[in-house]
Amino acid sequence: MGLDHLLTRRDVLGATAGALAAACTYGLRADEKPASKRSALEQPRIALLGAGWRPDIKRNGRGIAIGKQAVQHAEMGIVCDVDSDAVAYACQTICQGDSQISDDYRKALESDDIDAVIIAMPDHWHAKM
Repeated sequence: MGLDHLLTRRDVLGATAGALAAACTYGLRADEKPASKRSALEQPRIALLGAGWRPDIKRNGRGIAIGKQAVQHAEMGIVCDVDSDAVAYACQTICQGDSQISDDYRKALESDDIDAVIIAMPDHWHAKM
């Protein structure tokens, strides 16, 4: 049995690169439109999940602090929190009430006009979201 039937490293790399290139193009069509119809020059729209505000101790949470920083560079599209008082306060504090509010984070995740999501909730919620 001779060694002439063995594959070289170059053969393996070439076959792998070809298969990878084919896999990357699978499902892409030239006539597909981009998901967003907005201009690339517009500010991105973001969603904030979790306000972190506690009315009983009058403390701004992590979500409000991060949201205040984010609206300097992006447009706040939706603020989500299960506490209706917290989400209303966060929306008013962060963007003067100019965004949607919701008590269901799935609304923000399913929205087509949201470009990025800030998850300001406890760690055990991150994987689920």
